[in-house]
Amino acid sequence: MPTFSFERLETPTGPMLIVTDDEDRLRMLDWEDHDERMKRLLQRHYGADAIQLRERKNPSPARRALQAYFTGDINAPTGLAIALNGTDFQRSVWEALRRIPAGPPSATASWRTGSVAPQRRAPWGSPMAPIPSPSSCLAIA
Repeated sequence: MPTFSFERLETPTGPMLIVTDDEDRLRMLDWEDHDERMKRLLQRHYGADAIQLRERKNPSPARRALQAYFTGDINAPTGLAIALNGTDFQRSVWEALRRIPAGPPSATASWRTGSVAPQRRAPWGSPMAPIPSPSSCLAIA
């Protein structure tokens, strides 16, 4: 039975849960108030009782990268090791999303400065929020 570690990160939009595996690959992100949803998604991907979650004591590379992101280093998560599960289509979407270049620092400054940030647009033209909304879930699993 694989063991995944979870840890918390305080962010400007609320506490985030970060799930990594034994090889420090990012498996999932979600907001702390959606921890039950996160557990359901993990069960959906790996099966009921197929993984064990334990709280991590030392910060993972994923936590350090996300902490840097929320303090202004928008490219910090770029090189994170991840492990993708899901269908071929889901994996291809996550890979494509990771290739979207970061926007200018001013596009993500609104949560720090209180100013309205300009929206960036993905290559296909849809607006992208500067940071994830508290109701979103990044299920890498």
